Amino acid sequence: MREEDVIKMSCFETLNEVDVSKYLERKGEFDYLPWSKAVELLLSVVPDATWRVVRFPYNDSSVVHVPYLQTDTGYYCEVHVTVGDVTRCSILPVLDFRNNTIYEPNSNDINTTIQRCLVKAIALHGLGLHVYMGESHPSNQLEKMDEERCNLIISIRQAILNDDVSAAVAAWKGISNRDMKISIWNLSEMDGGFSPTEKVFMTSKEFKASNERKAQKEAESKDSIPVALWSVE
Repeated sequence: MREEDVIKMSCFETLNEVDVSKYLERKGEFDYLPWSKAVELLLSVVPDATWRVVRFPYNDSSVVHVPYLQTDTGYYCEVHVTVGDVTRCSILPVLDFRNNTIYEPNSNDINTTIQRCLVKAIALHGLGLHVYMGESHPSNQLEKMDEERCNLIISIRQAILNDDVSAAVAAWKGISNRDMKISIWNLSEMDGGFSPTEKVFMTSKEFKASNERKAQKEAESKDSIPVALWSVE
């Protein structure tokens, strides 16, 4: 194992061993770690850790950017947290206190979602990760969500919003790892995964046909036998 891999592993293990149970608060049926305490604990272990709130073009403007993505299925926020040279991200929908989608959020709703994203992105580095064990075992799904995968999800979602089948197919095929594809497909909407509406789009006849055409072109370009199969796996 390389020295840098050992350092990464020890950093994750160190953060994962921090006991956050005494700082947890209750919201409905769920426990959560307040964002301010999550940041304090993170910086006490990794003082040079940084984070970034992703900005998206507002109404296709090249000048004005806002900290949320507006889609037909709702609003989403995204935060990247970097520890050392490892960046992990969290993409979450804007929800109300009952975990229902808010289709017309106010600034406070957006801010609350950003803080939720921050805490979950920090958890992907190990701190408080066990808190989410009751949410479809996100430790198996979300800790793999590095910056590249987050960008792929955003690209697909943006293509769907623009009704651009070709771009959506290209982005989906850009996820070459089968296990990664499965984990992203099975990721709940609450944790930043695709919504039911988006999945309908991605399993439509038009999407499948475009996927098959692209697969055939790639096969022909490699001078091999075309294999035109569609699968979310």
